[in-house]
Amino acid sequence: IRIGQVAGVDEFGAQPYGGYFVNNQLGYATNLEFNSSIPFNAGAQPGVIFEVGRQEGLYAKAGLFSGKPDPFNNDKHGVDFDIEDDSTVYAAEVGYRFGGDLPGDIRIGGHYNDGTFTRIDTGAEVDDNYVVYAMANKTVWQDPTDKKRGIDLGISAFFAPTSRNATSSEILVSAAYRGIIPCRPDDFLSFGFVRNDFGDEASDASRAPGFGSLGEEYVLELSYKYQVTPAFAIQPDIQYILNPSGTSRSDVFVAGFRTSINF
Repeated sequence: IRIGQVAGVDEFGAQPYGGYFVNNQLGYATNLEFNSSIPFNAGAQPGVIFEVGRQEGLYAKAGLFSGKPDPFNNDKHGVDFDIEDDSTVYAAEVGYRFGGDLPGDIRIGGHYNDGTFTRIDTGAEVDDNYVVYAMANKTVWQDPTDKKRGIDLGISAFFAPTSRNATSSEILVSAAYRGIIPCRPDDFLSFGFVRNDFGDEASDASRAPGFGSLGEEYVLELSYKYQVTPAFAIQPDIQYILNPSGTSRSDVFVAGFRTSINF
């Protein structure tokens, strides 16, 4: 049992391999694309989580959280332990954890918010919103002589009602090769793929003011993390976005890098 100011998405919907990537879609899809308002890291809210099971094998867990659409405006300093009166987020997940030399997990779960939401196409207020997900993550190879080296694969799918969420479904695929250069076991090469589908209501809302229909958006990311010292790393990153926001506008190329310091 955990109770306090908690980030619910860390327990219900976060990608285990999301840290390999710069694009947060590959880590926190349930917050970025779907409107269930489950608390997130840096915007934690009062909540409680119950879990039964073991570190290996079958497990089940459930959560109850205060649902605030914009927690930062309601809590500028992160110390407000207020319970929102008109919105509660419920979450549940069941799964199976694999142990041994090739760890991984399979899980299904979802969030449900009993608050009031706005229809994307008409602007009318409607009750409730939810998102459901399924994930599979696995280390498929590990160097028997160096546990730091290995290959991790993951796939996730999310689904939500199209009337309340611009993105009706999303599929994520991730792959990471840890220690792809044998003499550098702390480095990794990662590749991520995202496919977003926009619902009929979002497409109707786009056509109403004279814009075109919405289709699918695709995101590709390739990244390499170079561990300069045990405490300092540099991660160059490139991303390519096809059909941005589901439109036929020009594709987008993004290049950058991330640095990290471990104290």
